[in-house]
Amino acid sequence: MLLMQDLVQWLESPDATDDDQSTIDSAWQSDPFEHRDFETAAKLVEGALHRNLSLVTQQQGQFEAAVWHANASLEAEPGNLKSRYRRAAALMHLNRRGEAEADLRAILTQEPRNGDAQRLLRCARSPAPGQEETESDAPKACGCSVCQLWKDQLLGSTAAELLKSGAKGLLTRRDAQGRTALHLAVLEQEGSTGSSPRGRNRASRCPGLVEALLDAGAEVELADVDERTPLHLAAVEGRTQATSLLLDAGSSPDTLDRYSPGTMPCYQLEDLSDLSTS
Repeated sequence: MLLMQDLVQWLESPDATDDDQSTIDSAWQSDPFEHRDFETAAKLVEGALHRNLSLVTQQQGQFEAAVWHANASLEAEPGNLKSRYRRAAALMHLNRRGEAEADLRAILTQEPRNGDAQRLLRCARSPAPGQEETESDAPKACGCSVCQLWKDQLLGSTAAELLKSGAKGLLTRRDAQGRTALHLAVLEQEGSTGSSPRGRNRASRCPGLVEALLDAGAEVELADVDERTPLHLAAVEGRTQATSLLLDAGSSPDTLDRYSPGTMPCYQLEDLSDLSTS
């Protein structure tokens, strides 16, 4: 039995393993060989063999096999930290980052200062090669102009979400051009018939803002520094749906801005017949 013990100790020696020497194998704290616990001793041998086979197959680029051997090692020695680390490293090569992160978290729960696990966890949380552009393009927060106007009140939510919980105090807030959230929402409105591209890439982050603002009690006749109401902007930008909503909410088509005396804003729409029948 002494030879078997020597074998396991050699398998766990630095010369036979990788650079991960920071994990502690708790099973060795009570030596099963010394107490003639042959069943436990056999499990230790099995676990050590599979743990090293996991390393060898990983070095050969056989990452699925490396995961299999790490799993076998963990069946023999449940919770073995070095086996978890080997499995996490192989899973990273297979781009199974969520599973790798779970193993690394389990290691760090028991060994918070494990430098190898900390470094690999940082890699697991970073974008995979080839995914950097896709992930960086995904907006972390809404970039629509209404959210920008209210950003100090959002606390991680969006303007659309904030309206659901009540935001009446923000309805009259204005930007540097005197525009309220309703002005800005009109410009973000999807379904534009005009040529302006403004807001089309951002509208999906806060859908239905014009209607939501009107339902919340936004004033339709507040004008900006150019004496334009939201209806003026809707007409100029060809926002047919927004124009219809504003007219239904009581916005006056007779209100004039300082640039177009004698011209009603809704006349700037290409097709008034849709509005008159809506």
